[in-house]
Amino acid sequence: MSSWPRPGPRSTRTTANFFYTSSPAIEGFSKIDTLFEMGTKEYYHVPCPHCGELQPLLLENFRFRRDEETGFMDRAWFVCPHCWCEIDERHKTMMLRDEVAGGRARWVATAQGDGRRSASRCRPFTCLSVR
Repeated sequence: MSSWPRPGPRSTRTTANFFYTSSPAIEGFSKIDTLFEMGTKEYYHVPCPHCGELQPLLLENFRFRRDEETGFMDRAWFVCPHCWCEIDERHKTMMLRDEVAGGRARWVATAQGDGRRSASRCRPFTCLSVR
């Protein structure tokens, strides 16, 4: 028999954790957007490898260059909104390390929320590449 309390005659535990994931195509037209708006609206902030300022990696700070012959993207980087230095893929491992792992990155809430749920948004470019 499991030691985890189960609802029913033996337990009065009523709390539960839920994890919702989605990749909505149109902002504001999905259940996940509604849940995010009701929560704490947390974003993962990472330190700039040049100036050290914490920031979320936002699409408006994303830059890329296309190969003139093929039209394919041959380079992509972010620009720090604080020092305007380029942040390359090679910086990712150091930047994404959170405080528990000895780094400085952390989730930052931008709203108080409804008091019942935390809500975070993880952008695809904050994921580590596996090679």
